[in-house]
Amino acid sequence: MKGLKKFLILFISLFVIVLGGMFLLNALQPQALSSILIAFNMKPTTQEEQQRLAKIDILPISKEKKTLLRNNTIFMGASTVMVRLALGEPLGQENGETPEVSYERWLYHFDDDHRPTILEFQEHKLTSAYKVSAHKIDLSRMGIEDQRMNPAPAAGK
Repeated sequence: MKGLKKFLILFISLFVIVLGGMFLLNALQPQALSSILIAFNMKPTTQEEQQRLAKIDILPISKEKKTLLRNNTIFMGASTVMVRLALGEPLGQENGETPEVSYERWLYHFDDDHRPTILEFQEHKLTSAYKVSAHKIDLSRMGIEDQRMNPAPAAGK
């Protein structure tokens, strides 16, 4: 009986220490805890998501940039491949060329945002990102035929 009591005290103490450490780690470096959870496969992922993450992992970029892409965040200078891995396919895109440079404009409209996002690339590198009014976009130039740009509101809003 005495051995069981010591074991329970030790087990509960270790549990409290580990749990406290996780809370402290999350408070100081939230990305570190997320990486640990991913490493232990504690976050359920689809096969498609696993493939997306595997493609990000082999990119020749810093660990910090990989973490951004894994978290669906982009950064200036990201390639078109990186942006697709982070955000998925754009709703539409416009391509063009000047004598000096080739460019692309991509349109994204996220469920939690009323205004669409335009991403501009030069030579396949992200150079600009901004929000616009849906009424000021010529969607036909981006290959979008539906001029409404008003997706159904997200559940609970």
